[in-house]
Amino acid sequence: MKNILVCTDFSTFSDNALHYAVNMAAEADATVHLLNIYYISAVPTLNTPPRGLMDETEEQIEATRLEKLKERARKYTEEGAKVEILVRNGLVEETVIAVAKERNCDMILTGTKGLTGIARMLFGSVTANLLDQDLPCPLMTIPESAEYKDIRKIVFASTFSVSESETVAKLATFAKSVAAEIVCLHINEDAYHKDYNALEQSLMFTPVDNVSYKTLEGKKFVKGIDEYLEQSDTDILAMLTYSRNFVEQIFDKSLTKKMLFHTKVPLLVYKG
Repeated sequence: MKNILVCTDFSTFSDNALHYAVNMAAEADATVHLLNIYYISAVPTLNTPPRGLMDETEEQIEATRLEKLKERARKYTEEGAKVEILVRNGLVEETVIAVAKERNCDMILTGTKGLTGIARMLFGSVTANLLDQDLPCPLMTIPESAEYKDIRKIVFASTFSVSESETVAKLATFAKSVAAEIVCLHINEDAYHKDYNALEQSLMFTPVDNVSYKTLEGKKFVKGIDEYLEQSDTDILAMLTYSRNFVEQIFDKSLTKKMLFHTKVPLLVYKG
């Protein structure tokens, strides 16, 4: 892992995402790219100011936001962290993808704040919207209440399917960069149906270090995940999401989004 993109809107929960990114980067000797996005439409409207005035406004916006980014990065750079700052004008999802590709990022980090009521039902969040995009790298979401500690255990919510072996291998590369172990956890809601561990069998031919397998029988998915995370010293929950027409889909986007606002530990999402 060499480059981590952190998106900030200067909120406390995006500050927490930056804190996580800087600490992970220190372990992996990576660079943090701290991004703030604003939007001014390039299409003239009746309310659009004269071109010269609009240019001046954009310059003022960028200058103000760059200063804010410098303030947030200063305490980390003074301690030796590698942090690069940038401000971009554009639509959030498109800009995040473009910058992640431009900077050859290995991971995108965003902060999350728990939603309530209708907002929770509709998953009204930029971070949730990012899950629907074709991201060039994994997305990690950091809950506002999460407190950083060295990453030593990653739990991967698994179907034990051979189709997950590539994701586990990618996850193992990240885990190795921060010296962490991986537990592939399968929640088997039907206690009378024992799942054949095809994933473990497939990885026998492409061995991955520090990976173990566990099944919880007769549990609903969210309850089973909650119980395991509470009982174990888990630092990150990882999930794989597929497009909605994927035949073998079990962990669809709606379930991933539910965990996005439910889990108290960082959520790392890979796209299948």
